[in-house]
Amino acid sequence: MSDRPQRHARDAAAKFLARPVDKRLGDSRRNFASMVEARERPLFHELVAGTTRREICLDAVLSAYSNAPIGRIERRLKTVLRLALYQLIFLDGIPDHAAVSESLKLIPSKRARGFANGILRQVLREGRKTDVAPAAEARRCALPIGESAWFVTQRPILPDPEEEPLAHVAAAHGFPVEAAALLVAGIGDEAALAVMSHANMRPQTALRVCGDLSQRQSCVDSLRQQGVTLESLGGPESGVFGLETGIDPATLTPFQSGELTVQGPFAARVAPLLGPQAGERVLDLCAAPGGKAIHLAELAPDAEIVAYAQDVQGGQRLNSTLARCQRANIKVVQSRKTPYHQGPFDRILLDVPCSNSGVLSRRPEARHRLDRRSLASLAQIQRSLLKKTLSKCSPKTDLTRVVYSTCSILPGENGDLVRLVLKDFANAKLVQEIQALPQGPWLDGGYAALIELGPPVSPT
Repeated sequence: MSDRPQRHARDAAAKFLARPVDKRLGDSRRNFASMVEARERPLFHELVAGTTRREICLDAVLSAYSNAPIGRIERRLKTVLRLALYQLIFLDGIPDHAAVSESLKLIPSKRARGFANGILRQVLREGRKTDVAPAAEARRCALPIGESAWFVTQRPILPDPEEEPLAHVAAAHGFPVEAAALLVAGIGDEAALAVMSHANMRPQTALRVCGDLSQRQSCVDSLRQQGVTLESLGGPESGVFGLETGIDPATLTPFQSGELTVQGPFAARVAPLLGPQAGERVLDLCAAPGGKAIHLAELAPDAEIVAYAQDVQGGQRLNSTLARCQRANIKVVQSRKTPYHQGPFDRILLDVPCSNSGVLSRRPEARHRLDRRSLASLAQIQRSLLKKTLSKCSPKTDLTRVVYSTCSILPGENGDLVRLVLKDFANAKLVQEIQALPQGPWLDGGYAALIELGPPVSPT
């Protein structure tokens, strides 16, 4: 048993959320969660993820009900107010009085407690949840909290939809205006609205069952006999299933033995696109945590897979995955230096860092760093990685195949970028592209391109 102090969910969430948005990443959240009482960890994760997703919505409410400018409210106090408002507005399982009283306990100053109590009580007096769509003239006072549900107040909390339509939609869904504008520019108004709405869903875990069709069916039947409900995603050939809410996949025996891995329907299409064959040498760059490397090894058990991790943490995650899944044909290389020198490679998977715009529901902090500056920085990295990969492919008689993939839905990180890079490689051809927008609780968005690279073209 851990000797680390055990915290209550709200206290831990307040401490965690007081940090800047870009510091609320997965590993640090898991570390914080380990300090929370086991029975309260689901609440901790819900509060952290939900408050991060809805931070802009919550600040809109807070600005409407606070006498003090929101920028002048002390960080810890503002964080507690956001947490309390999230529980009051977006959660149904917590009584209002508990959300208020438990949140106020997190504020040491009597004066600050009085300030917070006044705001929260006023929101409760003037606000109500409804499944009746707001009239046009009341849209500034209605915050969407689900597919067909709203929190309606007596005060305007959102920008005017007639004068500032983009700002209104962005604030209603908890997005910075610049992020909403980038989505609209990249995929259009209707798709952008659907993506922003989807980004506020609670994501659910998708699992890929390893092995052939008979092995998959045996594993699924075994789980169902144990009372574990699985929903088939993408048809029986995909081997991908949605796991019911509330079950940690790590507790399932087939997961512990490597028969299951966490992987969604789109991610499960990437390794088959590369199509590794027996006897080939395959390089998986940016391989951690190892889901695609495992898939590559499964598709071609007689191939040699080199899985690359740039840092110690990535190497540890890779080795942990491989130890669980026991794939002997995967070699982990953990180094600052990319292992091109270990080539030549027949096939290369390049899964690049990206904006995470296809997985916004799973990466709640990603919307807050979706801006032109960050996209420009990412595009520079993506172009550099793809150019270097293509230039390092050794001249061969046979083709080298490269798959470039992201979990982004923006053309500037995907097809537009690939075509721009390929202009510098006369011997490279874009063979196939796959892409998807996020849909439902299990289906993430993403992009992948198959590139064939032949021997260098001789100048005429």
